[in-house]
Parts: sequence; C-alpha cells; structure tokens
Amino acid sequence: MARILVLDDDPMTLRLMQDVLGKVMKHEVSEANSVESALDHARHMRFDLMFLDQHLPDGSVVDFCHLLSQFQGHQHIPKWVITGENPLKEHSSLWKKLDIAGYLTKPIDIDYVIGITEKCLKK
Repeated sequence: MARILVLDDDPMTLRLMQDVLGKVMKHEVSEANSVESALDHARHMRFDLMFLDQHLPDGSVVDFCHLLSQFQGHQHIPKWVITGENPLKEHSSLWKKLDIAGYLTKPIDIDYVIGITEKCLKK
C-alpha cells in the first residue's frame, strides 16, 4: 500500500480520486484543498506519489513544489498535475526540475489514473 497525496480544490475531483486510489486500488490517500493544507500533510508524512491541481486558491502547483522541496525526504516524489486545460510546452523544463512526471486533464480518465499510479509505484 502506497501513500498518495491528492491536492485539488474541487470536491468532486477529490472524491473521484479517493474512490479510485483508496477504495479500488487500496492505497492510503490524503486529501488537501489548498497549498497550505497539502504542506501540512507533507510535514507529517512522506508520500510515494502526488496528484496536484494546477491552480489553487492560495497558489499554484509550482508554488507547492517549490515549498515542498524544502522538506527533507520529499525530493523526487513522482507528481502528476491535474488540470482543466492543456498545459503549455514551456512548462515541461520547469516541471522536470520539480519532478512532475506529467498531467491529466479533466474530466479525469479513471483507467489512465490507475495506469499511471501502477507505473509510478512499480518497484
């Protein structure tokens, strides 16, 4: 069982990800709806995988990743951006530095979430 953080301000997205990752795949899922609440989770536990909304009320995925990099043991955690838009190509070099593996667009494809989760957690 892996520890997965889902950061999104949309309650429906949080519910869907909790159902897929927690109930179906049996992983431990922590939910956050703001950068600050996600950082609070990261202060108390280390995650194996993160799904992060691109735009949040108190910042962006980039803001979160920069702040997270200051925490010991949180470097090189695979991160996937959740977005309602297609990210710009300019993001790719920045995202690589932040260990962002890719993105999924809303509406979320459940089979895609399962596939990338299995791939990222494969040891």
